[in-house]
Amino acid sequence: MVRVHPQSPAVQQSHVNLECRRILLFPFGNNVLDQCSIYLEHGFEANSVPDDWSCCVQFALVLWNKNHPHIFHQHSAHHRFTKEESDWGFTRFLETRKMFNTAWENADRPLIESDCANISAYVRVVEDETGVLWHNFNNYDSKKETGYVGLKNQGATCYLNSLLQSLYFTNAFRKVLSQVLPHGTTRAQLTLDRPFTAFLPKKTKT
Repeated sequence: MVRVHPQSPAVQQSHVNLECRRILLFPFGNNVLDQCSIYLEHGFEANSVPDDWSCCVQFALVLWNKNHPHIFHQHSAHHRFTKEESDWGFTRFLETRKMFNTAWENADRPLIESDCANISAYVRVVEDETGVLWHNFNNYDSKKETGYVGLKNQGATCYLNSLLQSLYFTNAFRKVLSQVLPHGTTRAQLTLDRPFTAFLPKKTKT
């Protein structure tokens, strides 16, 4: 249970421990006015998050009347929690004016009464079989993780990048290309050969 007072300072942060996770509550907005902001955060202590740690989670956050659970407001999302992206949630979870002194939708009382409310987090950890589920690919080293490298988007080149990489992983096409190249190469063949050569896994020194 958290205590929320309508006359509190505009920014007030609360931590509610949830086993290995925390709820971050900003009753009167996180850099936004007239909104309640709520986030889910990992439960590591400060400066103790492993560099390569990640956890894929589907979750829902529910703000509800402690005496009348049928009066509630909820949002759901999914996120890959990492050291760099340690929390995720909703900056505009609910307008502040709807929380106090106003009868909630289809109810005869407000969502928050006596300056108190409950927050529940429903969390489902998703097994990441690919290693890149919901990955933002910031600081992602594909060569280190997979042995392969991709093509950087030069601006609206994503479709061409996808085509080239699909052709590379079409074994029959790559085999034909390697057989043709040594005999009278054309500009088009050389253009294809350059990225294909770059795609090859690099052998590590032992």
